[in-house]
Amino acid sequence: KVLVKKNMTKTGDAQRAISESVAMQDLKHPFICQLHFAFQDKKHVYFVLEFVGGGDLFSHLERGIFPEAWCKIYVAEIALAIEHVHSHDFVYRDLKPENVLVGSDGHLVLADFGLAKKIQSRKTGKRLMTLIGTPSLLAPEQFLEKDYGASIDWWALGLLLCEMMMGETLIVDHGDDNLHSLIESFKTQTHLKPMPSWLSREAADLIRRLLCVPRHKRMCCGEEGIEELKRHPFFDGINWEMLYRKEIEAPLRPFATGARAREHTRGESAA
Repeated sequence: KVLVKKNMTKTGDAQRAISESVAMQDLKHPFICQLHFAFQDKKHVYFVLEFVGGGDLFSHLERGIFPEAWCKIYVAEIALAIEHVHSHDFVYRDLKPENVLVGSDGHLVLADFGLAKKIQSRKTGKRLMTLIGTPSLLAPEQFLEKDYGASIDWWALGLLLCEMMMGETLIVDHGDDNLHSLIESFKTQTHLKPMPSWLSREAADLIRRLLCVPRHKRMCCGEEGIEELKRHPFFDGINWEMLYRKEIEAPLRPFATGARAREHTRGESAA
């Protein structure tokens, strides 16, 4: 990855490059893209990253939604990555299909830490205040409260699950130019579209819990953290230790043909 210094015209651009370097050097995890080293010359900043050859999740979802069995594994992988990010006192802040890569082995890795932000310590209670990102993807607390923290990443995981299973976020679309209506829908908790009838009870419940407006009630945002998510019925049958070690076969095979080719297309039930 190469950044051109002359294009980094704002102080924030340089700071994001530094933040990305710091975050990726600190975060060693099976489901996080690894930074080997970074360096610069007069014109460029260079990041030497782990090679991840299967494209991004967005490109795979453009070809069709995923079956629930696939989503179970992939949401679990990203949840483990997010928890690791949080354990090092970072908030990722930019979870979306474009920033999730597919390895040649079919497992997912979290990439692009340009918006990741270090919080001095979760114990100190220091939180973030900058409103950054696409409005329709922002968590309610980024609009309704003076500050926010790691809870926004769990909200984003709920949106990602919706994208995988249904091809949309399920947030009522008010358009980026109508923030007032979006904010009001959060206040009245009328922000979710109806769940599709074919969606399993377990998946629908998990989505509602991740996309819960009060952050203190949101899945993974209480004292139990990710353990609450691990116990949810949606993940029944997942051996989390085996998954961490990548001993569970990944659903996608980026370079597969024939029998391993995709069968599901966008708009069809993936149940």
